[in-house]
Amino acid sequence: MAIFPDLRKKLTHIGVATLVACAFLGLPAYGVTPPHSASQWHQPFRGGFTLVKAFNPPDRPWLSGSRGVWLNLHNPQGMIESPCDGRVIYSAELAGRKVLSIDCGGIHSTFEPVVTTLHTGQSVTRGEQIASVAPLGSEWTSTSIREAQIHWGAKISRTRYINPLRMLTGHPRLKTL
Repeated sequence: MAIFPDLRKKLTHIGVATLVACAFLGLPAYGVTPPHSASQWHQPFRGGFTLVKAFNPPDRPWLSGSRGVWLNLHNPQGMIESPCDGRVIYSAELAGRKVLSIDCGGIHSTFEPVVTTLHTGQSVTRGEQIASVAPLGSEWTSTSIREAQIHWGAKISRTRYINPLRMLTGHPRLKTL
């Protein structure tokens, strides 16, 4: 590197800029493809929603935290639509609640507690009705849920979650000067 002293400085600046940009986007610096653009995602809840509990992932995968968002839906039927064209990768009971997970091109979009007729392996299209919120007192709701709420999560690797609401608002784009 003695021949190119300025090259080391430039590479250092590029590395720092990459780390800052990844931190701003909430992505790890290397090894993960950024999520699809918001234009490819469909809001899965007609009538909108109210945020009950925000995304607050733990510092380590084994710690407790909110790996998704809890929402109250503003539609009386509690209808849930597919946020993407994808495939059902999980549709079963987990920890006493019915869970539905869709593979949206590498991002797993998960909803619980739900009532659904979909089975693992089925294809779904963006905007298609896939489930409804499990009614209070049903076999699929937890006793800790006090009102009809839905948990929506988005997972990009075995232990890495992202805020699913981010998929609806798009992503900041960095522009060169």
